[in-house]
This record gives sequence, C-alpha cells and structure tokens, in this order.
Amino acid sequence: FEIGTWRGESAANLADVTEECHTLNLSDDEMRSLGWSEKYIGLQGFFSKKTGKVVQHHGHSSQFNFQGLNHQFDLVFIDGDHHYESVKNDTEKVFKHICHEKTMVVWHDAAFTPEKLRHEVIAGILDGTAPALHQKIYHVSNSQCAIYYPGALNESKWLAAPEEPQWQFDVKLGFKNL
Repeated sequence: FEIGTWRGESAANLADVTEECHTLNLSDDEMRSLGWSEKYIGLQGFFSKKTGKVVQHHGHSSQFNFQGLNHQFDLVFIDGDHHYESVKNDTEKVFKHICHEKTMVVWHDAAFTPEKLRHEVIAGILDGTAPALHQKIYHVSNSQCAIYYPGALNESKWLAAPEEPQWQFDVKLGFKNL
C-alpha cells in the first residue's frame, strides 16, 4: 500500500512482484483546489495505470477510511505530505488499520540527504507510533528513507555524519518508449 503516489513509479515497479498493490493519492478535484496544474494532475497514475495490477484509491489520507479497506498489507510506503501532522496521521492510521505483525513500513523523505534527517518527519513518525515500536524504526543508510522493520536487524548503528559509504548499489536499467 502506498500513500502519495502521483505518477506511480514505485507501485509500477512493485506490481510485477506482488499479488496486489494499492495506492492512495489526492483526487483530481483535490489537486485542482490546491491550484496544481492540469498537466501535473493529468500525470497522476501515469506508470501505475498501465500495469493493470494497481488498485488506485483517491482521497486525502486525513479523511481516507483505511479501516474500510478491510485488508492488511506486507509493505506500506508512506510518501504523502511531509509535514508533521500529516506524517503523524498517516503513521497512526497505517499501524492501526492496515498493518499485521510482519508488516514493514517505509517513510520516504525522512531525510533531506542520506546524512541530514528531516526532524519534522522523524517527529511525526515517532509520535505516530507506539513507544514500544520505536526501537524497530531505522534510518536506511545511503537513502532518505526511514523504515519500521518488525524483525531483528543484524547490523544497525548510530548515524555518524559525514560517513564514508560502505555500500554501493548496482542497478541495471533498461529503457522503453512510452
């Protein structure tokens, strides 16, 4: 389940390796009310719609009925509004309504850079989760993401900045005309 989808790249990338993929993004009318351009609005779901495997929900996460989904997800990706109140709201609702004991939650933009955390987002994450879960929340090295991982991680350490990277990602890309 993804909150804050827009063009749907993340959902499209996961659609081929998941049984089901759900996304939540603002409706066209909500984006218009915020003054967003028609071009921006028209690009909503650009990638995810093409898969045929992504269920797109529309609405603002502060009013969305997560309980009404009547479903729990293995992975939740929170990439909506990055202000404190929104992060706290999304986090609370996700943990309350759509997580099970093995769900992994990922928050995008929990940092400005891999070494400079976004304190407003981190505060929303911490205030939106039960204190007992805080020990399972991590900043992912070499990324702007934070995760809640319910299992045990063998290697974790305090962030030290600046830090010499210990990992290099190897990504193979292919391009196709759209």
